[in-house]
Amino acid sequence: MITKKTVELKEFTTIKVGGVGSYMIFPENEEEFLNVYKKHKDDNLYILGKGSNVIFGDFDGVLINTKHFNDVKISETKEGILVKASAGVPLKDLIKLSVEQNVDEFYKLIGFPASVGGAIAMNAGAYGVEIFDFIKGVWFVEEDEIVYKPKEEIFYTYRKTEFENKPILYGEFLFKKTQKDVKALAQAINQKRMETQPLNMPTSGSTFKNPKNNFAGKLLEAVGLKGYKLKDIGFSQKHANFLINYKNASFQDVLALINIAKEQVYKAFNIKLEEEIKLVCT
Repeated sequence: MITKKTVELKEFTTIKVGGVGSYMIFPENEEEFLNVYKKHKDDNLYILGKGSNVIFGDFDGVLINTKHFNDVKISETKEGILVKASAGVPLKDLIKLSVEQNVDEFYKLIGFPASVGGAIAMNAGAYGVEIFDFIKGVWFVEEDEIVYKPKEEIFYTYRKTEFENKPILYGEFLFKKTQKDVKALAQAINQKRMETQPLNMPTSGSTFKNPKNNFAGKLLEAVGLKGYKLKDIGFSQKHANFLINYKNASFQDVLALINIAKEQVYKAFNIKLEEEIKLVCT
């Protein structure tokens, strides 16, 4: 197990924005994860995966990084392919597996830079599918014990689950094969993402959740914020709901731009935008 002190948090997020973190601990297995959590659960604690939907300021506390907690176990059943993946497994690894196995629908999540734990916690989704379409169950920590819950007993909804404050250890996925040409379909989705989203830039994915019966990107574009910059942070010219770090953006500038966006959309449409990204600062 590795422990680092005085960490530059921008190095652990996809948008490359962040202040200084006091401590970051890298457990490598279930036992280490549980021991670290028990030791620090009453401290200021944050569990970090790939950092694809989080933006940090300074963080005076303990960060558990799941980067090295990344086992995958696969078994064939009558239902389909069962996959048990640790929280730190990159989602792209499961997507690659699903394409190789010609699994239906999961390929639509291609391009997500998240970890399994983070994707489950926020019920990540795109193109009409979401993680919980494939979840069979989740192992997580509750009252210092490892608990398993089947999907039927888990609360989840659009970009929200009961695991926002419960450490996820593993996700259990059920993949079902199809006769479709999944490889070609995945390539088409990936091409579409490349054309419509700034995947080659430092970004944290979708900034705001889509309001009911609407799209955050369209609302932001309608109030003139597509391509708008505030110092080194701005909304992408490709997709208005993606924040881009153009050079050395600060957490304070991110907060300022998000507030501008929320105020302008509310003023124009009487709609309150809700962040999909996590803003973390102490």
